[in-house]
Amino acid sequence: MATKNKWNIPTPTATTDNAANEIKAFDILKWQRFGCYGHRINLAVKTALGIPEISKLLGKGRKLVAFFHQSSSAADFLRDHQLVQLKKTHKLIQDCPTKWNSSLSMLERLLEQTPPIMAVVHDPKYGKAATDAIKTYSYNFQEQGLVEKIVEVLKPFEIATSILCAENVPTLLKVIPTLLKLKSFTSVKEDDCPVIKKLKGQLADQVKKRSKDADLILLASVINLKGFQTKDLYSSTQMTNYNFLRFVWENVS
Repeated sequence: MATKNKWNIPTPTATTDNAANEIKAFDILKWQRFGCYGHRINLAVKTALGIPEISKLLGKGRKLVAFFHQSSSAADFLRDHQLVQLKKTHKLIQDCPTKWNSSLSMLERLLEQTPPIMAVVHDPKYGKAATDAIKTYSYNFQEQGLVEKIVEVLKPFEIATSILCAENVPTLLKVIPTLLKLKSFTSVKEDDCPVIKKLKGQLADQVKKRSKDADLILLASVINLKGFQTKDLYSSTQMTNYNFLRFVWENVS
C-alpha cells in the first residue's frame, strides 16, 4: 500500500486464483478481486475425482502407465503394435496430481491405446511375467465402459477450463454462460450408473458451492458489456439485472 501511494498507482482490480493468502491480502488492502473461475473448476473437479470408485480407476491407470514408462521392452512391444494397429505411435500419459485435466488426458490415451496394449498381452514373444503384470493393471470390460463414461462427463469441464483461462481475450463475460452449460451437463439421467450419478452429483455440488457467492459485478457484466462502471453497480437497473441472473443461475438446468 505504501508503494501504491508513493507512486500514485490507481487502485487495481485483479484476477487471482483462490488461495486463502491471496484472498486475505486483497481483503486487507480493500482492493477489488475476482477469483479465477478456471481455478474454481479445477478445484471442483479435483474434489469430484476423489470419489473412491474413480480414485481406484485412476490408481490402476497410473500403474499401467508407469509399467510401460519403466520397461523399455514393454514400450518397444507397444510401439510395434501401435504401428500395426493405429499406424502411429502415442506415448501413454502419466497424470499430475495438481492438474485434474492430466487425469482426463491419461484416461483418454489409455482408451485410445487399448487395442495395442491388449495385443502386447497376447504377444507370444513377450514374457509371461510382464504380460501378467499388464493384465493386472489393465481395465476389465466393465471398468473400460465406466472409464468411457467418466471421460464423457469430464470433457465439458476441460473445454470450460480452456475457455475461461484464455489469455488473449476477455473471459469475464463468458463465466455465467459456461457455468450454466456445465450445470446442464451434470444433470443425472435415468440410465446413468451409480458411479456416474455420484460423479455428476459431486460436480454439480462443487460448482454450485464455488459459484454461490459470485461477485455482483461479475454477474452484472453479462447484461451490461459496454461502458460498465463499478459505481453503477447498485443502480436499480443493475440490481434488476443481478436479480434476474441470480434467478437464472438458481433455476435453469
